[in-house]
Amino acid sequence: MNPAPAYVLHFLDPIAEAECGDDGPEVANEVQRRIAEALGYTCMALTKRDKYKSTTTKAAN
Repeated sequence: MNPAPAYVLHFLDPIAEAECGDDGPEVANEVQRRIAEALGYTCMALTKRDKYKSTTTKAAN
């Protein structure tokens, strides 16, 4: 283990209200998209609702 760990912080730009509106889930999605982009991940096109529907549909069949 490294006895003197080093950390790098990268502060993201603030999110303007006009970019994603007042709706909580929209703001959360934008925050997640920006974090993923900063970390180099590709975001999925599926929403939380889409994922829920696909799991409940499979379970019912």
